[in-house]
Amino acid sequence: MIKAYSKLFRIPNVLMIGLTLILMRYTIVAPMLAVYSMELKLPFTAFLSYVLATMLVAAAGYAINDYYDRNLDLINRDKDDIIVGEKVPAPKVLLLYRLFNIAALILAGYASYKSGVFLLVICYPIMIGLLYFYTTTYKKQLLIGNLIVSVATALVPVAVYLYEIPPVLSHYKYYILSSPINLNVIGGWIIAFSAFAFLSGLSREIIKDMEDFEGDRFAGRNTVPIVWGMRWAKIIAMMLLVLIVIGIALLYYFFFFSSGISDFISLVYFSAFLIIPLIYNLYQLYISKSVADYKFCGDLLKIIMLAGIFYAPVVWYILHKTFEI
Repeated sequence: MIKAYSKLFRIPNVLMIGLTLILMRYTIVAPMLAVYSMELKLPFTAFLSYVLATMLVAAAGYAINDYYDRNLDLINRDKDDIIVGEKVPAPKVLLLYRLFNIAALILAGYASYKSGVFLLVICYPIMIGLLYFYTTTYKKQLLIGNLIVSVATALVPVAVYLYEIPPVLSHYKYYILSSPINLNVIGGWIIAFSAFAFLSGLSREIIKDMEDFEGDRFAGRNTVPIVWGMRWAKIIAMMLLVLIVIGIALLYYFFFFSSGISDFISLVYFSAFLIIPLIYNLYQLYISKSVADYKFCGDLLKIIMLAGIFYAPVVWYILHKTFEI
């Protein structure tokens, strides 16, 4: 039973969302503030609240997606992998979906209040609505569903900036005005992680559509492989991977090389854990022909996305080494 709920709510994915938020706060935002002798000012309880709220919204989104896809999954998935209606009753899934979202809104409200920007709470009902309509409507439309999921993935790192920076600006207002402090660098790093999440997420969504081609065609969905063909779907996914490689190279150039910072660690990390695997995935995607091939490419890309997140502790180490904070 525990395994069934773990699959329903995609617990590994949800935990990764929580870990991403933790890493962004403590290995990116906190040390960069320390460079300017500043500290995080959002209470830990508020931080924990928006982390849990984000995880609950994601878990609820996965559940409602399986709820509406339970008939289609009979085509795309093995029977043992079908949860809703087989291992967890459908009415119970709906109840948990509602309870998770209600709890998320309460937690987000508290975190938004403590951040000093209560309007941030609006982001959560918007995301809940987008994920719901993604499942019921948008995922059937060309590219719109893919873009919604990718944007939602990209917004996870951004949430840390939105919640953590306003209390800092409020507390250190006069210090920031009277000192040569540039907090835009924090936003730059957050955007870099978000862009990586968006591009890799969009590529993976298209690869998943290639994997689910038969079931989606049966359901009448207008995915990229169905509307434009498998060839163009493959080309688009590969182009996105190429953009990621270019983006990583630009990141290293602007944040390190052009700034005169000799960072051999990042060069090795980017090469070994991101660029080489991305190039290998490009090759595998190019030669892929079967469902198993597409699944391999999607799973490999998921590992690469994980490697991208774990570059954050490397940034923490570089900052501590460079500025001795």
